[in-house]
Amino acid sequence: MLAPVLLGGCDSSNDLLGLHPEPAKEIVAPLKLTGRVVDAANVIPPDKEAELVQQLEVIQAETRAQLVVVTIPTLDGYSIADYGLALGRGWGIGDKDRNDGVILLLAPNDRKTRIEVGYGLEDILTFERSGQIVDEMLVHFKDGAYVRGIEVGVDKIGADLRMEAETKIAA
Repeated sequence: MLAPVLLGGCDSSNDLLGLHPEPAKEIVAPLKLTGRVVDAANVIPPDKEAELVQQLEVIQAETRAQLVVVTIPTLDGYSIADYGLALGRGWGIGDKDRNDGVILLLAPNDRKTRIEVGYGLEDILTFERSGQIVDEMLVHFKDGAYVRGIEVGVDKIGADLRMEAETKIAA
C-alpha cells in the first residue's frame, strides 16, 4: 500500500534536490483511481492504454508490486511531489504489508514527471535510480512522444522489479 508509507520519489523538478520552497498544500480533489492507467491528460491512445494495462498486469503477476501510470494535464499549482503523495495516500496502491506500490506520474502541461515509490521498494527503485528512469523518459517527452516516454518508464521499472523478484526466488 502506497498510502501513508510513501517516502521517496523522483521527479523532474527541484524536488529532485529535496528543495521544497513552500509548505505542502492540501490537495482538495485528487483523481479517482479508475484502473492501472489513469490518463486524465488524454495523451495515451486507447490501443496503447490497453497495451500498458496488460503490461502492468504482467509486472504485478511476476513481482507482486503494483505499478499505476497517471497523467494529469496540470498540477494546478501543487508540487508534483505533493500530488503524487496525495494520490498514493488516497488510493492505497500496492500491498499494505509489503508497501510495494509505485505511481508513475506525468503532468505534461507543467512539464513535470515523478516516480513515487512505497517504502518496500525503496531499495530497488532508489531516489537515484528513479531519477535515471525519469531522465530516460524526458528524452521522449521533449519531442512530445509521451506514450514512448511512459513505455520506457514502465519497461525500466518493470525490469528493476523483476530483477529483484528473481533475486529473492534464487535466494
